[in-house]
Amino acid sequence: GTDGGASGPKKVQITSPTAGTVFSAPEVTIVGTTEPFVNLVVSGGVEEVEGDSDINGGFAVNILLDPNKEEHIIRVKDKDGFGRLDSGEFMLLLDNRPPEIFSASFSPENPMEETNVLLVTETELNIAQITANLTGEPVFLDPVNGQPGVYQYLFIAPNAGSYQAVISAADTAGNMGEFILPLEVQRKGLPKVQNIQAFPETNAVTLQWDPILSDSIDAYRIYVGESPSQFDFSLDTDFITNAAQVAGLRPGTEYFFAVTALESDRESKEFDIVSAMVMGLRLSVAPQDSGLLIDWSNLITDIPLSSFILDFGAEPDTFTERRILNGELRTYSLRDLINDVTYYLKLTPVDVTGQLIEELSATAEGTPNGEGFSVTPGDEVPFDTTIRTVSRTNAAVAPPEVHRSAPQTVSTGLPTMAWWALIGSIAAGLMIHWHRRRKLHTTVAFLKAMESRYKQK
Repeated sequence: GTDGGASGPKKVQITSPTAGTVFSAPEVTIVGTTEPFVNLVVSGGVEEVEGDSDINGGFAVNILLDPNKEEHIIRVKDKDGFGRLDSGEFMLLLDNRPPEIFSASFSPENPMEETNVLLVTETELNIAQITANLTGEPVFLDPVNGQPGVYQYLFIAPNAGSYQAVISAADTAGNMGEFILPLEVQRKGLPKVQNIQAFPETNAVTLQWDPILSDSIDAYRIYVGESPSQFDFSLDTDFITNAAQVAGLRPGTEYFFAVTALESDRESKEFDIVSAMVMGLRLSVAPQDSGLLIDWSNLITDIPLSSFILDFGAEPDTFTERRILNGELRTYSLRDLINDVTYYLKLTPVDVTGQLIEELSATAEGTPNGEGFSVTPGDEVPFDTTIRTVSRTNAAVAPPEVHRSAPQTVSTGLPTMAWWALIGSIAAGLMIHWHRRRKLHTTVAFLKAMESRYKQK
């Protein structure tokens, strides 16, 4: 055919798609122009497909690409013109795999309502756009500079509840990939209770704090424990107040406290910790030989005392003996007890009017143990411990003035066994005498120490 008087082969012009286009589906429409009313054949798909150009030379032919191949070489020619009309080869790409989203996370993981939350996700590199839908309106995530494939979005947490964020990513071929990420939004915590103070009392502690000025506060919760890192129990005030007393605590023990505000199922998330040493008596007992050494701390500062009553016995709550102790004493050695028998003790303070303060009584138990005599580096040894050796011969030696052939006679004086018995008796006597002197020395030292303590006070 001719074109404007010029002769030569006519080309087939492909107007859509352009070479290198990436498709996500195998169905593709080849659109172009050539001479009018030409029978065409399109190759490069699963099979060759025929088509016709119209009066204007335009054509549109649908082909099916092989879904198992990525690259496809397409060509359009006239069917009967022996290649006179030819588009030449051009490549189309088929990518029907959805883009992969490797990970997604919220920070913080369980945010509180009305606080900032950051969504971060990581995908493969050929992402055209990525969105997230949490409450019905999708939002676009922004790429993170310097981190290919990483996208983020900062938002304010919605009202408390359970949500599912649907993250959708689209690649350049139009494939879509999804990632579902759950989100638990917590209720906003109540304000922190400020200016907590702890005042020690007898077997109790009184707490005071600044009230929270809010109509939504229902009550306060008091946490109690013997460690600042772990509370043993909690108590609720059940009404609005700014002070409370925690009673029934062990005297002489340091307790730690925290106070939070309550409103329905909400509670203060932050709190301060205070501590106080409970006032009262705290009794400790150390075993001795035929006795018990009793020590107690007196944390009673608001009651003047005249004395202490010490009751004790070998059965619980059955006291058969009593001692009256000076009100200045803080230690006492209970003597003449039976070893290996458990004794139960009760110490009761007495005020200056002679009244027993039973509510401040302290109890304990102890078992004397008799360990007998033992030598320690601090003990004085009552005899010379140097070991002496004695040389002996098996044959009897006759006196020089006696003839060797004369019969042996018994020596004068005590026999050898009698001497050894005498020596053993003397040593035993010395041991008993030294032991008695040592006990007497210990007793005198104890009395002097107690006298010195009284004088110091």
